[in-house]
This record gives sequence, C-alpha cells and structure tokens, in this order.
Amino acid sequence: MSDSSGATALRTIRALLKQFELGKQETKVMAPYSKPATCDVRTKNFARVVTLDEAGQVVSHAARKGALVVFTFASDVMRLRVQKMCDSVGISSIDLVGPTIMGLSSFLEMDPIGQVGRLLYLKRVTDSHKSP
Repeated sequence: MSDSSGATALRTIRALLKQFELGKQETKVMAPYSKPATCDVRTKNFARVVTLDEAGQVVSHAARKGALVVFTFASDVMRLRVQKMCDSVGISSIDLVGPTIMGLSSFLEMDPIGQVGRLLYLKRVTDSHKSP
C-alpha cells in the first residue's frame, strides 16, 4: 500500500523474497500467515492510497485474506494510523520507509517534507569533506 505508485514496496518485497525458498511466486503484497517450508506468495499493489478511509479499506481486505500489509507513506501521520489499523485488526504490517526517513531526518538534522512521489537527491557536505 502506498500514497504513490507502490513501486518501491513491490521492488523491495520482490528482492527480499529471494531470500526464502518459496514455491512459485506471483505478484500480490500479501503473504499467507501459514509458514510451510515452501508456499505461494502473491503480492498486490494498492497504489495512490491517500485517505484514511482508503487505507482502512485496504487493511480490511488484508484482514479478510489473512495477509501481511507492507506500506510506504510519505506522511508520518498515515504511517502511524495504518500501523494502528493493522494492529487493531490483528494483522502483521511492515512500515517499509518510516524507519529510513526517520534515520535520514536524524542524520541530516532536518524534518522530512512528507511529499508524495518526490525524488530527493541528498548530499551532505561537511568541513571534513571539503577540499583544502
């Protein structure tokens, strides 16, 4: 689930699933809760989820399927609310970008802008890296 295209979540999940011995892989970001030695994993991208109502619909769908919700939201409010929604219905979820955004915020000593779909080019120049 994403407030943008969902491409970040799909690419990341597909790459990380290669770490597991799975049966056939289809595309749907919802993995069954059962954890046999091999299983089918299907991913489904819910893109452009921008309201709490839309997020609630996705979480409800995931709960009916017994799925894992992986999300990427620029807004810290959406990240926290979706996490709480998932917790309240008893399904697992992964905030894929929140910890990284917070780490970058701490490192850069800047607050994130929370803008959806914006490419950020980061460069931190310190006195120790400047040429003499």
